[in-house]
Amino acid sequence: MNAPHEPGRDLVETVLGPHGGGPENAGLRAALLRRTTGILRRRRRLRWLGAAAALLTCYLAGAATAETWWPWRPLTPAAAHKEGATVGEPTSVAGTQDSTEAKPGREAPLPEGVGPPPATAKASPFEVRRRAGDRFLREPAQLALAVRSYTNALRVASVEERAISPERDSWLLMALKESRLKERNHGNLDH
Repeated sequence: MNAPHEPGRDLVETVLGPHGGGPENAGLRAALLRRTTGILRRRRRLRWLGAAAALLTCYLAGAATAETWWPWRPLTPAAAHKEGATVGEPTSVAGTQDSTEAKPGREAPLPEGVGPPPATAKASPFEVRRRAGDRFLREPAQLALAVRSYTNALRVASVEERAISPERDSWLLMALKESRLKERNHGNLDH
């Protein structure tokens, strides 16, 4: 490093040139180069495989999470037509109707004046949403959908429909109606 500068020789060559460290061993240099490049290649492959494994793990974790968080499959209109089901009707994990669930029209007859209006009468928006909530309430895994249907039903309900009716309303709908009545009495509800 502290070699004197020779006139006619480039300063860079003087500083970077060999300094008499001993005889050069070409075989040692080649072996060192092979080992170093082999280690670098292995590390690059391991990094690439680690990144690929991390991506695969993330994908599989996401797929498993989606499967456990959404066990029901809402039917599209086309799928409902093929399977003969109603859109929005509770379904099992495989997407088919649960055979143990009571089918509309096959339930035990209700007392006179209780239950849905006759088939010829057009159901009110409240009644349509209330029935959807009733269907969702039959399956415990779809309780959140029942709450949403009942809440939407109460938004479009008339004054008579907002009244609690133990003969017609489910326990959840009665609880939501009571809660809404308390909110209205305390001024917390805009509607």
